[in-house]
Amino acid sequence: MRVLYAVAGTMLCLSGCVSSKISSIPTSASPVAVHVIAIAPGGGILADAVGGELSNRGFRIVDPGSTSRIVGRSNLNEFEVTRPESMLKLRDQGVDAVLSVQTAGGYDQQPQSASARITSTYTGQLISAVSWQNGWGGQRNSIADRQMRSGLIEAAADIAKGVASNIRQEAGATPQPLPVAATVTAPIAVAGIPAGTGGEKYGYAAAKTAKDQRCVADKPPTLVASGPGFETFSVTCSVGEPMMLRCEFGNCRALR
Repeated sequence: MRVLYAVAGTMLCLSGCVSSKISSIPTSASPVAVHVIAIAPGGGILADAVGGELSNRGFRIVDPGSTSRIVGRSNLNEFEVTRPESMLKLRDQGVDAVLSVQTAGGYDQQPQSASARITSTYTGQLISAVSWQNGWGGQRNSIADRQMRSGLIEAAADIAKGVASNIRQEAGATPQPLPVAATVTAPIAVAGIPAGTGGEKYGYAAAKTAKDQRCVADKPPTLVASGPGFETFSVTCSVGEPMMLRCEFGNCRALR
């Protein structure tokens, strides 16, 4: 049956299909090697997922809640976090750059388009920026269209690869632990901590939710982001697409 769907999708794509694409925006060079990146608040689940992918590439990621605590303001928005005074506070805490992500949702609850920008805390200038566009194929929600569309995980991987390719990161360098200022009352959450190592609160609940969603996983959920009262996990299912889970105060749900 899957073969028939694939053949049907291929035939439909002969009339015109476009896969997801990403393009880079000219930026300035980073004055220092980048090891620690803080996620600006307001980027949503895609920003968390991009942070997780960047963590897999060797970067240390500070989640949005911790970014707000370092700056010392609640309800922080993207523009406030890139102000000179905010950048100075982040730099004093060992943060090299800030990641800002904006997303437009599609008709199928997948990202339709997104932009990601990384700003240096040393110069306040963009050091990496990309724009991403989801694919399409023929009529909306057709077999061909579903084949050409990328999900959240694929979009995050493409965006992380794009922004990382423009950043100078010393090979083999080991990032130092982030110093914690006296004004920071909660520990800084770092993306990519495997569930079950003590780096998460809701790992068990996330694993149970994944099982309830018929996701059979060989490895425990991986914590990709956290903040006050919530944690976001990535689960690699043995069959089907990877799953993203968001747990709030112990209640987890799958993100579509």
